[in-house]
Amino acid sequence: MKRRSFGHTPRTRNGRYQARYTGPDGVMHTAGMTFAVKMDAEGWLANEDRLIARGEWTPPAQRRAEQAAQAVASVLTLRVYADRVLDERSTRNRNPLRPSTRDFYDKCLRLVILPVLGDVPVAALTPAMIRQWHSDLNPATPTQNGNAYNLLSSILKDAVDEGLLGSNPCRLKGAGKPAPARAGVALTLEQLAAYLAALPERYKLLLSIAALGALRSGEARALRRCDVDLKTGVVHVRQGVTRVREGKGWRWHIGPPKTSAGVRDVYLPTALLPDLRVLLAALPAGRSDELLFKATNGDPLNGSVIRDAHKTALAAAGLPADIQLHDLRRTALTLASEGGATTAELQRMAGHTTPNMAMHYQRPTLVRDQARAERLGAALAGHLTGSE
Repeated sequence: MKRRSFGHTPRTRNGRYQARYTGPDGVMHTAGMTFAVKMDAEGWLANEDRLIARGEWTPPAQRRAEQAAQAVASVLTLRVYADRVLDERSTRNRNPLRPSTRDFYDKCLRLVILPVLGDVPVAALTPAMIRQWHSDLNPATPTQNGNAYNLLSSILKDAVDEGLLGSNPCRLKGAGKPAPARAGVALTLEQLAAYLAALPERYKLLLSIAALGALRSGEARALRRCDVDLKTGVVHVRQGVTRVREGKGWRWHIGPPKTSAGVRDVYLPTALLPDLRVLLAALPAGRSDELLFKATNGDPLNGSVIRDAHKTALAAAGLPADIQLHDLRRTALTLASEGGATTAELQRMAGHTTPNMAMHYQRPTLVRDQARAERLGAALAGHLTGSE
């Protein structure tokens, strides 16, 4: 076999020619095919030599894998690829997607992303296409739009990692953090009292716990007998309830909070304990995992039922109709802050992972500012009196 200045072209048993060479990485690389004539094998080696000389060389096996991925991407639509990515994330061993999270992502895809981009091949997605899609989204739903953009960007990042795309076409600054259409509100103490008094009796205790303990709706609806300690007045938040899509129907999912910070103990005002005691006494004996609040058929209470009770109370108390159920958490945190709770205490109470998130749910009030001004005035008056 005659040695070339670059690479080798040995002949195989069937009379065809191979092409191989030692690359800049010190590894022997071989063409992904054999050649009928030696000149073609030498031509392949000459092209590899030129890539090395120009500083454009990558291992040929890597290039073949990238070309194969691009070929797949040219016919693989976003609809099919997104479903595959979410399936993989749902079944991975480490931190698999919770059913409620998967259901939320599926909803973002179904309502916002796929109607426009679903049938576009992954390899054909461009920054201009993403920009046009985003500009056509409903401006009245900024939070939904931001969630959809973040999901799309995450999915396409996986496509880049797999070699289906050269770069992520989601490059819109701030698209994943839009300004909310509505600022959250916190009820004053007087408004909260009127709201609690106006609650329908059947849902009064549940919504009182949510409003005074800063529990999410799903956390309050998932409370069990074993989660209540009447001696200390503590409720143990250990799980949440959600309803997730399954095929053409729905199913209930009860599972732990999304983060470890969501697992917490919350003290309730003692005024709620008598009603809690009555409720516990009425539950079937010997069932520590019995839900405190259930529908008449034994299922967990539907979130829509709680929202309707919330709206009924707002109307009866003469409060603005746009106050959302989630604003009860802001109310609890704001009132706790006015009472002197530190940021760390607020973070623990609400089950937030970061201090910034805890601060996000608070709303500055004139009560705190008035107290600050009065403290400053008293301190200043003391100095003025002492100087006379």
